[in-house]
Amino acid sequence: MSDVTYSRAGKEDRQEMIDFANLVFSQAREPHDFKALLPKTYADGVQDIEDWHYIAKSQGRIVGLVACRPTPMVYGDRTLDCGFVGTVSVHPYHRGEGHMKALMTLMLQEERRKGRDMLMLGGQKQRYEYFGFEKGGVCVRMDVTARNLRHTAKDLDISRVRFQTVAAEDTDLLRRLKAMADSQIIHGVREESDFLRIMHSWSSPFKAVWLDGELEGYVMGCVREAVLRHEEALPLVLKALLAEEACSEASFSLSPAHAQRIAVLSPIAEEVSVTVSDMLQVFNWPKVIEAFLALQARIRPLEDGQKTFLPKGSPAFTVTVRDGVPSVKKEEEQPADFALVPLAMHRLFFDIPNLIRPTGLPASWSPLPFWISDADTF
Repeated sequence: MSDVTYSRAGKEDRQEMIDFANLVFSQAREPHDFKALLPKTYADGVQDIEDWHYIAKSQGRIVGLVACRPTPMVYGDRTLDCGFVGTVSVHPYHRGEGHMKALMTLMLQEERRKGRDMLMLGGQKQRYEYFGFEKGGVCVRMDVTARNLRHTAKDLDISRVRFQTVAAEDTDLLRRLKAMADSQIIHGVREESDFLRIMHSWSSPFKAVWLDGELEGYVMGCVREAVLRHEEALPLVLKALLAEEACSEASFSLSPAHAQRIAVLSPIAEEVSVTVSDMLQVFNWPKVIEAFLALQARIRPLEDGQKTFLPKGSPAFTVTVRDGVPSVKKEEEQPADFALVPLAMHRLFFDIPNLIRPTGLPASWSPLPFWISDADTF
């Protein structure tokens, strides 16, 4: 359509963007209120959201929307400049006109220009493969039911546990809980001013956990994220939480880096599965691969070796592991052991089937442990 424009949003578009997203997602699914559902992204106090929303306008009205929320992530001792893509939406009357393709292309160009290391999103595999995203990473899912706990935690006294709903005026408590959140081996870089809104993502209750009168940690929902000072207290806290919330089940999404929690939950959990985390697209290959190899080395021993990689459209880089310690350097001119299009390179490093099929890499190098908490998604 010749009258359609594609651009970053302006401040004057803020309310219309939110109304537009509410309309599209409410028609497609159940009623949506994005200010309440995702306060970290759409609450009135969130600044400059226009800078990372991309809109299509026809005759002065929004007909398409794509957002990429800045989401810096800490993996082990490395920080990656990431973005998480969301609110991908086209007006029902304007579908099939190419707006999603144009907006995704514009968003990718702009986010690459901003110097992002990596983008992430949750969505249908083939739909987003067209734009260079691929499913990957390793996620351990564990479901603990009230029945599991009736057997395994029957002697644990839940009167030792108290939950406190955290409010904005609890400034000292919020500071202490944020410090606990920042101590996780994988976590988003959460600004203090945004922390409470982040923990209320997806309409989740956010509660501090007190054990025997001492602050033990917090739980977000049932359970989108839980941080405790002592992992061995988790069965007791879960028993109390399910009783308090009248829930029948707690579902965990964990990284292999959460080895201690996995060990605590394994004898209890009803269901355990290993699956991909989310979809990702790497822009800065050397930095991203070095970060995840360093994290992998904290999870399992890395085999020594050296390989050179050339992702199409990006500079070559060489991975060296010596005495179990990884390093990565960019290459100007070096024959590549693997010269692949980006989707194939993503699969080489992050694909779950690499656990059981030969890749040409040392077995411990793949799949790399990309993972993200529900609290840090869009």
